[in-house]
Amino acid sequence: MLTNTAGLIVPAYFDPIDAELQYWNRLIDAAKELGDKLIVIANPNSGPYHPDDMVVNAYKDAIKQIQTHGAKVIGYVYTQYGERDANLVQGEVNRWYNNYEYDKGDGTKGYLNGIFFDEVSSNYGGPQGYYQTRYNEVKTAH
Repeated sequence: MLTNTAGLIVPAYFDPIDAELQYWNRLIDAAKELGDKLIVIANPNSGPYHPDDMVVNAYKDAIKQIQTHGAKVIGYVYTQYGERDANLVQGEVNRWYNNYEYDKGDGTKGYLNGIFFDEVSSNYGGPQGYYQTRYNEVKTAH
């Protein structure tokens, strides 16, 4: 049993289909126990793009099931340590929110709970403005 824990963040870098579906089912079970103490980082293909609509639909279903139990799902976007073109990063953020929305069944739409920016610069004097701008863009647009 996973109760009385501080919380858990899981990088779910596997698709919710075929042999890997079992791992998403474990995350759904964990969401039932942990509720809002669980955060899942979804990552279909080093970001939101996946060429197979069946896989995208499987992600939508998995996201919905996890969120139904109070857990959070955030989408993976890489930044190349602050060097990746800002338009590409924002495009991926928008793709997460546009391509992975789902019908909650009550007439409203469900979306991701946020974005996980990976490959962040560890340079103290580095591109803080780059990340502040990305954060502001997410908060303003979504």
